[in-house]
Amino acid sequence: MEGRIGEFEVDEQRLKAADPDGLYLFMLENYPYMMTPDHVAAFTGTTSQEIRKLLGRGEVQGCRIGIRWLVPKLGLLNYLYKDRREKEGDANEEAHEDRIRAEQEGRPQIPGRRFRGREERGT
Repeated sequence: MEGRIGEFEVDEQRLKAADPDGLYLFMLENYPYMMTPDHVAAFTGTTSQEIRKLLGRGEVQGCRIGIRWLVPKLGLLNYLYKDRREKEGDANEEAHEDRIRAEQEGRPQIPGRRFRGREERGT
């Protein structure tokens, strides 16, 4: 991926962080950083109309310049990993609740292990 676009630098680290598995960045190398709905549709295998609907609902990050939509690669990557981040957020929330419960009950919390109370174990 190019390091500069005109006068602006592309933040390669943010792009890599947005694609933690490295599944998409190498496939996006031939696309411009700011992609049109047609580019995004070609990449995702959908229609540009569907991409514009997602942009209009705010599900995909993008900007509108006049009548033309543009989607930064970072916005597309955020959308592609959205479900995964939501699940990880739920898991982090559960772990936080477990730590609070353990502290309230005065027992040590073992990192990486989820506490199962008696009601959850069925004993």
